[in-house]
Amino acid sequence: MLAQKHKKEEEQIFLFDAKANNISNIDNAATYQLVIKENDTTYLVRTNKNYGPSILQQSFKDSTLSIPNARFT
Repeated sequence: MLAQKHKKEEEQIFLFDAKANNISNIDNAATYQLVIKENDTTYLVRTNKNYGPSILQQSFKDSTLSIPNARFT
């Protein structure tokens, strides 16, 4: 039997108020961004409303999120 190893994803979360200012209290957040390192060359950025649907997902090739890695949806 083959077992599949799962790498722990590295994640960061950034919180924003209604005016897109970076904040630290999740209770006051209107939106948040979740940055996930999938592998050495793929970083996903998911932007969501705090109490609602996903707004945007982006993929980048680098940790500084400056090189797009696909179409943005």
